[in-house]
Amino acid sequence: MNIINKIHNELDNLNFETILDNSELNEIGFSLYSNNKVNIAIKYYHNNPGFDLIKVESHKLRETLFKLGYNIWNSYMFICPNNDEDDKDFVYLVEKDTGGLRKYVIQTIKDFDRIPFLNVQKSTNKFNEINAIDKTNSSEVNTILEYLKENRGMEKKLSVNEVDYIVRKMLNRVIEENEN
Repeated sequence: MNIINKIHNELDNLNFETILDNSELNEIGFSLYSNNKVNIAIKYYHNNPGFDLIKVESHKLRETLFKLGYNIWNSYMFICPNNDEDDKDFVYLVEKDTGGLRKYVIQTIKDFDRIPFLNVQKSTNKFNEINAIDKTNSSEVNTILEYLKENRGMEKKLSVNEVDYIVRKMLNRVIEENEN
């Protein structure tokens, strides 16, 4: 049960909030955490669960989250088995099965390193700090950086048309500089 406390503290550090008012989730044994983008439902198993039980509960959890109005495409199931031994076959079978919800077996906090959306949130990269880049870079780089600032390109994924526009703008600037 100590792993539940560690997971709670880790998710709290990652700005996830505990959702307490879901009696339907509590009835099926899940705790829900959310950061307004990602939902994580956690269940601690006193006995080691079988793969078939996990599949059934994953589908039930998906139905319940959908019924409650949560985005099921950004919802994940964390499974905390009462298992002292590292059963790699069980972990592999559970995590590779995408039926119901995407699932992760959490036995230690180090398992968080395998979860892509948690690694992104824990990242120390500060992409919004464009000014940290040395301004002695070439004019092409400065053109790209200016466009990214103007169009929030450090905060969102640029479309193909936006990338094409940047490249054309940069190429036109290079052609103009070479003609002069």
